[in-house]
Amino acid sequence: MSLCTLPPPPQKHELATTHSYLKTTVEVADSMADAYGRDEEFSLISGAYVFALLGLESCVKQLVRDALRAVIENNARAHQKFIDYIVSMLQGPGTRQDAERVARAIAFVEPGIRVREQLEGELTGLNHRSKDGILEAASYFGIPAAEISADLERLQEVLHARRLLDEDNVAKSGATKQGPVLPSADEMRQYAEYVFLTTVAFYKAVEKRLEGMQRRAWN
Repeated sequence: MSLCTLPPPPQKHELATTHSYLKTTVEVADSMADAYGRDEEFSLISGAYVFALLGLESCVKQLVRDALRAVIENNARAHQKFIDYIVSMLQGPGTRQDAERVARAIAFVEPGIRVREQLEGELTGLNHRSKDGILEAASYFGIPAAEISADLERLQEVLHARRLLDEDNVAKSGATKQGPVLPSADEMRQYAEYVFLTTVAFYKAVEKRLEGMQRRAWN
């Protein structure tokens, strides 16, 4: 049984590369999980989990590169978040109202492109294998946290397992005397499934904001 149900091929070109990445990641992780079913080697199922994490990070970064601009231009919540980002850059001795007026002007002319590029660079530099990194990126698409994960504590637990694996590798190298208590193989498979569930939720949330929208201006 696959670790992830892939969304159907996208209609929007901004999603094409991300969908391809996700498909490849699922195929590789599934092959590792299937191999574990035959050999019961823990490194195989933990590898599936780690690969799922890499897929999550790659997909979020690709969506930022390919889709953020279109979402900012078409989604009121994302556009306001972008304006807030510009305000935070301009905030000085003046009032927020003064800074926001300038920010709104910048957001709709050529300089706005440069600012978006700076924002994209900052977002792709985030750690998307952390709950905070994922939610920060989501916020700039106008995506509320609950749309990414209905259980943020569970998401934190799932992502924390990577640190446990890293600590275990350090212990095995002899750098420390005792490693952490690792999740079981069944738990590791569940973690991989949850990571993919989060990736698909992020993808679908961006897809939802791209579909059926027309550019407009907000006052």
